[in-house]
Amino acid sequence: MLTQTLRSFLKIGIVGFGGGSALIPVVEAEVVSSHHYITKEQYAEHNIVGNITPGALPPKLGMLSGYDMAGLPGMATGAFAVSFPGALLTVLFLSLLSVLGTPAVQQIRAASIGISAFIIVLLLEYVAKVLRDAAQGGRRRSSWVLMIGSFLLTCGKEALGLLEDAMGGTLTTAGPLFDISTIDLLVLVFFLIFFTGGKIKSKRMAFACVLSVLYVLLYGKGALLGVRGGLPLQAGLLLLAVLTMLRDMRREGIRATGQLSMRTVWKKVGVFLIPLVIVFVFAFALCRMAPTYLVNGLLSTVTSFGGGEAYLTVAEGIFVSSGMVDSSAFYGQIVPIANALPGPILVKILCGIGYLIGLEDGGMWSGYAMALLGLMIGVCGTCIVCILVEAVYRKFSSLPVFATLKAWILPVICGMLLTTVLSMVGESVTVIRETGSSFPTAFFLVAGLYLAANVLQRKLPGKDLLVILVTGAASVAIFHLL
Repeated sequence: MLTQTLRSFLKIGIVGFGGGSALIPVVEAEVVSSHHYITKEQYAEHNIVGNITPGALPPKLGMLSGYDMAGLPGMATGAFAVSFPGALLTVLFLSLLSVLGTPAVQQIRAASIGISAFIIVLLLEYVAKVLRDAAQGGRRRSSWVLMIGSFLLTCGKEALGLLEDAMGGTLTTAGPLFDISTIDLLVLVFFLIFFTGGKIKSKRMAFACVLSVLYVLLYGKGALLGVRGGLPLQAGLLLLAVLTMLRDMRREGIRATGQLSMRTVWKKVGVFLIPLVIVFVFAFALCRMAPTYLVNGLLSTVTSFGGGEAYLTVAEGIFVSSGMVDSSAFYGQIVPIANALPGPILVKILCGIGYLIGLEDGGMWSGYAMALLGLMIGVCGTCIVCILVEAVYRKFSSLPVFATLKAWILPVICGMLLTTVLSMVGESVTVIRETGSSFPTAFFLVAGLYLAANVLQRKLPGKDLLVILVTGAASVAIFHLL
């Protein structure tokens, strides 16, 4: 199964445009639906663990699925295979940028319009599938409510951006009222489930909903009440939920029945810790900045919640503000290239930052060594934290409350995916409008490419790479015609 793991996750890494959330249906289509390497229930658990831990989501999905497919070797293979193509392409384009110039980045952005259209097809198909499965399980109404609520709470910035583009001006300087990050949304979901035990019709649920509304008003990006809750508010809600759950367990005599083998946990950690140390020693021999970069890279990884877009803010605060990377290089080179290429944005950003730091400090080979260290930091740091959290989850996953969590998490993720769709549409419209096209023209071209990708995907099942090449080439041609 190790060969199958490598082949599947390399393929996912190559077609994985759109960031971590966009890869959820892509991974499921490959390892669950097409080849049945793991079960739907196993993948649902992977989604739960992956979404409650910091770092890049694709390596976590690759690690968790790879372990179920091929044990410890499969775990490392899945995590690195899904991350390597994007990391390699990022460093390659940064290396060629001095020769090819910014037009090369522009070509990538033009191709990303058609590729994004194909990814949107996959995302919407996944949402439809989750809703169909929920209807068959008698959860149709609750799944729609969870999905729509998740979407409305997270889509504010994307919706406002599209609306302002359509109207041709800034509609508000305060920003959207209801626009919370992925981690904020997940905090609310876990709080509601653990605090209420999943009992919707209860007084405790009413109280939990009131606290959740206050949380959104306090901590939403619009901050209606003018207060920023931050980490203490998140921790307070989760602590209240866990204490309530433990009290209920004690009253009802429920005990955790899952097994927690610390020997297995440390073996898993070693799979990622050992290569990280080896690569660090190699990079340190070529670049004196390696220790500082390692510390800051790990700090940025373990404090990054909310997907690739959220990581840009973290990376700016740690690497740009400190002067390790110039702002013009970060936003003029690394970010455009990372956004236009497949794979986890966090890993691509770290590789790009490492390459530029090493290049400035010791030349080309130093840059390559630091880029490799960036890959290790992004993948290994993410996976080590995920392994520790997964161990705790396995210990308690047999509790009744986790059955509710499994039923709730997919509709919530679907709402987040709809926000991702909106974000991808907005980015594609922005790229087309750079040619001087009007908003209606740009929007209808994006819609047309989506319809074309939808038809091709149905006519050419299982040939995703071919569809990506066709839609990417079509968008490049349209971009130049405009």
